[in-house]
Amino acid sequence: MAQITATPNEETSIQQAASAFQLGEPIAEHQIKRAGIYIRIGLGILVTLLPPFWAYISMDDTLLVTLLFTLAFCSLLLTAFQLFSLPYAYDWRLYTFREGFLFTAPDKIEAFRWDAIESVKEQQEERHFLRLIPLGQSTSYLIRRHDGCTIHIPGLFTNFSTFRARLIETLKQRLLPEAIAAYEAGKEQQFGPLTLSQQGITCKGQDISWQHFKALTQRRDGSLKLETRGTTSVPPIAMSTVPNLAVLQALLTHIREQAA
Repeated sequence: MAQITATPNEETSIQQAASAFQLGEPIAEHQIKRAGIYIRIGLGILVTLLPPFWAYISMDDTLLVTLLFTLAFCSLLLTAFQLFSLPYAYDWRLYTFREGFLFTAPDKIEAFRWDAIESVKEQQEERHFLRLIPLGQSTSYLIRRHDGCTIHIPGLFTNFSTFRARLIETLKQRLLPEAIAAYEAGKEQQFGPLTLSQQGITCKGQDISWQHFKALTQRRDGSLKLETRGTTSVPPIAMSTVPNLAVLQALLTHIREQAA
């Protein structure tokens, strides 16, 4: 069982919310990864200080001095933004429970039960140094409850794989049997721009039979690509537009296994 590290008042609020939603015992606590933030701020300070030093060396070149001081000023503004947003992000917490999760921020506490989640959308987000230099990607989740309440969970928390695994596992356990039963009963299954039926997949007005369907692959740019056999080509679709992608992938695997 995970221990909740918070002030007495915060811990009381968390326990009250967990009890009200019957979330069960806590499994893991997740905090915003701080090392990356410290590194970005340190690099920002370095980038801010270097241009004036270079300008001092190149005093004879007026244009270069102007450009260097402009660069230093822009870097200073972006670094200041990182510093001012730091305390707010530090107060974010994510708690994984047996029956759901809690997200806490300075101004709110949101509780979600696994069995109350209607849809989950995944999105690949680019991370940048000073919002300019790409540092890689992280996966975030837009989670929607049956009552319409939505929450955005960024993939910037420690031990995020524990939360993700629990989220995906419970989603598939609940929704995959329903999706398989509906498919086998001849009903269409809607996953955003994708429609599945016993005849095949429809995407952006293009019908692809199961005989011509090969795979649904995820690309590095955060889009999904329908791989087909033959000459049919389907434009990529944004992963963030496809709800319950894990359920869709599992359903496609089931269909392929049944056809084999």
